[in-house]
Amino acid sequence: MRFLRVGGRTALHTALLRPGYESGRIAVLNEILSDDRCGPAGVLVNVQDDMGRSPLWYAARECFVGCARCLIRAGALVSLDSMSSLRLGNYGKFFLFF
Repeated sequence: MRFLRVGGRTALHTALLRPGYESGRIAVLNEILSDDRCGPAGVLVNVQDDMGRSPLWYAARECFVGCARCLIRAGALVSLDSMSSLRLGNYGKFFLFF
């Protein structure tokens, strides 16, 4: 598996932006996070793209609760600065129930 950054986006960002069902996205996220070549999962899940958005931000925007849960369990921070996962703007509130 090769990981390239386009527009500052990682493979995690891209997995959340592609069309498809959430169950497929979760499988892809788990595959990416388990690949040792990516570095520590806690670092990868918190990388922000050129717009300052983390993979968790995209999961929250689309209401992908399962994806958000997967990212948080992998170490995603819900308190990142600059357009982070907590600042959802016009997308409303997003709650996770574990």
